[in-house]
Amino acid sequence: MPRMSIYLPDDLAEQLKDADPTRSASQVIQEALRRYLGASSTAAAYARVPSNAVQLVEQARSQLMPKAQADYERGYAAALGRVEDLPWSALDGLAGAHFDVAAWIRPWTNGAGDIAAGRGPEDAESPNWLPLLAQDLGQLADPIGVDKFSFRPSDMYLRGYGDGLRVAFDAVLRHPGDEGGSWPGSSEVVTDTADAS
Repeated sequence: MPRMSIYLPDDLAEQLKDADPTRSASQVIQEALRRYLGASSTAAAYARVPSNAVQLVEQARSQLMPKAQADYERGYAAALGRVEDLPWSALDGLAGAHFDVAAWIRPWTNGAGDIAAGRGPEDAESPNWLPLLAQDLGQLADPIGVDKFSFRPSDMYLRGYGDGLRVAFDAVLRHPGDEGGSWPGSSEVVTDTADAS
């Protein structure tokens, strides 16, 4: 069997280790490739797709889509409502994490937990915006386990949250009057309406 080496970025390897410390990266990647190729090694001989699977999937999709859209929109709106509470350095760090909210917030939450437990540097203080994010992100941004923050938002909410912050970040970098035309995420294109003389 041919062997291959692949590169796994440190942050992705850390997320994988946090998600399931019992499985190696090799096992997870092999399973993902099998799923991607449609050849799961764990499928039993009796595990066949029903003949009406396409219809069933479409029915499920039509039932789930409005729920997913609502969760995404809640996250998007919450993020845009929270922008004023975040320092630019935090947004810049989120951009560096490719707007993956869960990956970006983890070190902030862990650091604040260390500070709360007396394990941080002597003069260290938790960022004052972290408890505000805990209102939106629950336990992802709660280093000490406050009951009212004991929820974990859905992945769809987190995608919306990240996209909302991405749009705000990009809006600073590109004004609608700039060449290229529209706010990120906007369907309206701004065009030059000046008459040529």
